[in-house]
Amino acid sequence: MQRWWTEGWDLLITPILSEPPVEIGEHEATDEGLPIGVQVVAAFGREDLLLAVASQLESAHPRAQRLPTLA
Repeated sequence: MQRWWTEGWDLLITPILSEPPVEIGEHEATDEGLPIGVQVVAAFGREDLLLAVASQLESAHPRAQRLPTLA
């Protein structure tokens, strides 16, 4: 992973789902509250970048009150 950062990447952002992801091509676009969040990863010692991006994401798309439907 360290090599990835040294190659020039700043962040890795991945969706967090309430269930395992579907196979590629089987997803239908719906607004069911997914993803319920994102995981943001930065290089060691770059908490400043993580907090700045997390703040911007939350300001752009507040998610605190959005909860997925429980089965």
